[in-house]
Amino acid sequence: MKTVEGTIQKSGRYHSNIRLSESIRVLYDGKEMHRRSLKTSDPKAAEKEVRSIRAIMDTQLEQHKAEQGLQALAKHLSADQRGLLDAAGGLSGLLKQFERGNTALTFMKAGGTY
Repeated sequence: MKTVEGTIQKSGRYHSNIRLSESIRVLYDGKEMHRRSLKTSDPKAAEKEVRSIRAIMDTQLEQHKAEQGLQALAKHLSADQRGLLDAAGGLSGLLKQFERGNTALTFMKAGGTY
């Protein structure tokens, strides 16, 4: 079998073998490595699957960094502002509310009711 970066070979199949960034390990039950069967013996399919796994991990890492930045900003809010933020469901809840409102506004503009 051909060697594919980010994999190991077991029983004629490729298995992912990708080191997890410390900041996203919590999403993977604290594991240091991402290891699972890729259910293929085809090296091209294994390469494609490893790229997909890494893309997901990159997105998770970027999201973690963004959340840390937002939490750092939230530390500078007054007690009243912090209370409002908590009532909105924290930063993620506030973002969801904003997205829902933005979507509703887009539909209203498209319908000419705004």
